[in-house]
Amino acid sequence: MQSLRKRKGISEMLAVIIMLALTIVAGAFVYEVFFNKANSYSNTASINIDNAQISNNELVMTVKNLGSVTFTTLSVTVYSGGSAVTISGGSFSPSTLSPGQTAVYTGSLSESVGASYLIEVEGMSTSAGNVVATITITGS
Repeated sequence: MQSLRKRKGISEMLAVIIMLALTIVAGAFVYEVFFNKANSYSNTASINIDNAQISNNELVMTVKNLGSVTFTTLSVTVYSGGSAVTISGGSFSPSTLSPGQTAVYTGSLSESVGASYLIEVEGMSTSAGNVVATITITGS
């Protein structure tokens, strides 16, 4: 008579538990990767200078937040002939710029009628860093 050979290996119950644990770990990994990527794409920083004009020694412009982060600080630099121009009393209203919101900037500077000015607006956010928008206009 042939003797029955007993197979050695893991039980079916243990195999199911191991497979379940591996599935949960793989699912957690995929979840983490997906949501980290989705979060980084959702934090976009973008501003646009909608309208700017220099007239009677006054700079007036509107800046719009096109991104999905709030800019806590906004700054303006004006260049003429490659040199920075001093702006007096310049400020944004409101001073912070939420997503979709528009702010108006008003400041005084010495202008030359017909001169070309490069205006640079920098928005700073804590979650997406800094972003710069520029526009070139002519004094009138």
